[in-house]
Amino acid sequence: MKYRKLSAGGHARPIGRYSKKQGFMTSEVFVAVALSVLILTAALYGFSEAKRYSRDNRRISDLKQISNALLLHLDAEGSYPSLCEWSTDPCWRTFLDTYMKSVPTDPINKNTGHCDSEVGCYVYRYCRLGEGKAFALITNLERAQKSSAKNNPLCSLGGPNQYWVTN
Repeated sequence: MKYRKLSAGGHARPIGRYSKKQGFMTSEVFVAVALSVLILTAALYGFSEAKRYSRDNRRISDLKQISNALLLHLDAEGSYPSLCEWSTDPCWRTFLDTYMKSVPTDPINKNTGHCDSEVGCYVYRYCRLGEGKAFALITNLERAQKSSAKNNPLCSLGGPNQYWVTN
């Protein structure tokens, strides 16, 4: 067996198949990268689902808060307010400001201009009904609910996953 003297420490090592540095094969690197991409994709999908779920929960909570403020307005004024139908309107920020610190808006707050019939709008809509004695609040959710609401005929909003509150 042939030996080669190495300068570091002066130990002799055999020359042959053990003396060469061995690296990873291309297929091993490919498998490692593919698994990393798969794990990253699954994590990103889970994160985006969690964000949709969180925004939907906020929408439901916001409509309940606005509903409570509308009930306070009814007690004080004798009817529901007649202003501000869409959460994208400039007056929405002052809508019910006496009864709420700030009136919430949809987390996305996207109005395409035809939200009463068009899919893809993420806004809150307030409708005053029955000469100010009733109301409807409606929004689109990003995820389908187990018991999805159909479109409210008195306060329509385009989209398949609607959620609405009324008195």
